[in-house]
Formats: sequence, C-alpha cells, structure tokens
Amino acid sequence: MANFANKYNKQHNGYSFVYPAAGTAVYTNLLELSKTYEKDHVFGVRALYINTKGAYGAQPTAAIGDNVICNLPSHLVETVREMIADDELTEAINAGKFGFTIREYVRKGTAKKLFTVEWVDVDEPLPF
Repeated sequence: MANFANKYNKQHNGYSFVYPAAGTAVYTNLLELSKTYEKDHVFGVRALYINTKGAYGAQPTAAIGDNVICNLPSHLVETVREMIADDELTEAINAGKFGFTIREYVRKGTAKKLFTVEWVDVDEPLPF
C-alpha cells in the first residue's frame, strides 16, 4: 500500500522559486508553443504560480524562459497548488531539473483539439 500520509504531512519549509515573475513578461499558451516547438520538446520550468487576477478564475502558470510565462490548463490548478507546496519539487525547479512536454488530446464527444502537459523529471539542468 502506498504511503501518501508521509508525503503530505511534512512541513513546508518555505522554499520559494529563485526566478521572480517579471511585470514585463511575455505570456503564451500551449497552443502557441506547440506551433513553434517540436512535439517532444522539454520546456524547463523556472517557477510555478497561480494567477488569481484573470477573468476566468484561477489559472496555473509556469515561467519557462527568460521573461516567458505560459498559461497552463485550468484542470491543473489543484495539481500546481500541490506542486508549489512541495519543497523537494521547488528545489528541483530551482536547480533546472524539472519541466514539461506538451500533449495534445481530443475531448470525448467533440472534435476540438486541446492541450495539456506531461511533467518531466530531468537529470541534467535544462537551459532556459
């Protein structure tokens, strides 16, 4: 049986991301990134945030480059909140050892293409 209690009972030591969100950041989304990069491109995550000032409610975002912030799908809000509170993951992000690839899917009953991310652990620090 998995031991989830230990994972979520640990104290958050207050680690934070070393990459600050810049007020002049360029915002993008997964659709635009999918048009520009190859299918299996790994985007290095520099920081994760929840934007609460948007017109459509809370929106998870990832800083992925110098002054580039990518809006993530809203179904990831709770996941990103958990990730932000995870000290080990914060350390990995600050070390450049965490990222994501873009995954395309079609929602059942529709023909609309949607995008989400597949999180990726990285052994060697990713360039930003």
